[in-house]
Amino acid sequence: MTHRAGFKREAINGARALDMMSHFAAVLATPLADEPGGAMVYSNIGYLTLGMVTEAVTGIEYARYCRNASLVPMQASGSIDSQLRARAPNGGWRVSALDYAKFMQVFEPGPAGLGNISRQWQQSLGDKAYGLGVIIRRTAKGLVLSHSGRVAASERGGAYSMKYDTGWTVVVTFAGDPKEKGTQDLRRRLDAAIAET
Repeated sequence: MTHRAGFKREAINGARALDMMSHFAAVLATPLADEPGGAMVYSNIGYLTLGMVTEAVTGIEYARYCRNASLVPMQASGSIDSQLRARAPNGGWRVSALDYAKFMQVFEPGPAGLGNISRQWQQSLGDKAYGLGVIIRRTAKGLVLSHSGRVAASERGGAYSMKYDTGWTVVVTFAGDPKEKGTQDLRRRLDAAIAET
């Protein structure tokens, strides 16, 4: 949940996986990049592992479980891109900007939001931390939660989301691949625009 498991970002290349289980087989063949508990290194392997654990614990197919447990309570919708089923937990979701913004409301207090234990754990993390799928920044103007992600096939685009203590939630969807400098520039522009409101 904090990307400190020592996983590499991606599984080793093998035959093209057609489902999560065959993709996870490549994960199991991928050696760790570092000792567990070390520095935060974003890992798509971690999200795939979480998806597999979700199916094993609940006995429910990943996409259906996520839809019922996460999207429906937030009155949002989304689906797995049919060509990216093997990457469903780490770059396979297709969600509109509006539904993504609805989903981000899980970080608001209330019955559909995080439970007390999850909220307290996330709040205990330090500045510029990562937890529960978002980067956590504490600024002079309050807490800012953000996530940048691309659909696993870069030509399909992605999204950038920011949630501010002020109640503002901003989601930008894009086509293509803006690379890291593009999302950094977008974050600076969104921070500046929100600061002026």
